Amino acid sequence: MTEPQDRTAETMGRAAAAAGGRARFGAYVALAAPGRREAWRPVAMIGLILLTQMLMLVLATAFAAHLLGAPPSQAGGAQGARAQLLIALVCLAATPFALAAGLRALHGRRLSSLYGPARRLEPRGLLFGAACAALLTGIGLAAATQLDLATLSWSRAPAAGAAVLIVVFLLIPLQAAGEELLFRGYLLQEIARRSRLALFWAAAPSALFAALHIDAAAPLDEAISYALWSFLFGLAAAAIVWRSGALSIVIGLHVANNWIALLLFEPAQGVAGLGPIEVRLTPGGAAATLALNAVLLAGLYGIVALALRRREARA
Repeated sequence: MTEPQDRTAETMGRAAAAAGGRARFGAYVALAAPGRREAWRPVAMIGLILLTQMLMLVLATAFAAHLLGAPPSQAGGAQGARAQLLIALVCLAATPFALAAGLRALHGRRLSSLYGPARRLEPRGLLFGAACAALLTGIGLAAATQLDLATLSWSRAPAAGAAVLIVVFLLIPLQAAGEELLFRGYLLQEIARRSRLALFWAAAPSALFAALHIDAAAPLDEAISYALWSFLFGLAAAAIVWRSGALSIVIGLHVANNWIALLLFEPAQGVAGLGPIEVRLTPGGAAATLALNAVLLAGLYGIVALALRRREARA
């Protein structure tokens, strides 16, 4: 095949992939079409989710205070930090259950309508997303240390007990899946069926996702960097949903990312983890770290798009 023919074939392949992405995304958004459309219903859904999380916060905090003999915020040390982490995970783990109830009551549809046209989570997509998370974590840490953007060291905090690790391990899938079901599932569908502009269905949920990941206790540059990384992660996840027409890959990605971050590492940003390895950013390196993460997220989408294109070619 000559060079012009090669370029023509490549252009046609990209056009077919884009058309396939639009078709899959259209089918994904169409899953929300039978639901009731009134503008107050998404607002009521958010209220229901917040109410459920606040209820779980009160119950979990009271239970933790009973075990610790003091409110977790006043307990201090590793024990207090771990109690607060568990409370946060318990609250967020309630999201899928609140979504399921709200979808039934407010929209007359099932939680499975957020998964994709197959109405189920695909094991292959979950595993592929998890593998991508592990690959990018390894590449990102290697690059950050080589570029003197971060340092790795063994944690000096006392190791968490097996019971805490098991509970966190079991809560993370509910927490991470709940965030994807809400931000890249429910909100994306509800906005996209009203407007097909990516500025709205991709950027708006990602901005809300980022706002909820602002770490007020961190230095200002790190807090801004972490919030912007969360926004970029949301955009990348939305792009993957656009390309795949389902949530399986992004749920697998998010769950594995949080397992790695909280069970293997003590992250430099965000919620304190339980892992034996501390990751600390180099002072003044937040902006460069954000740029590195942006490159990694772009690479993530490229890997997913390539894998889906090859799967389509074999089909």
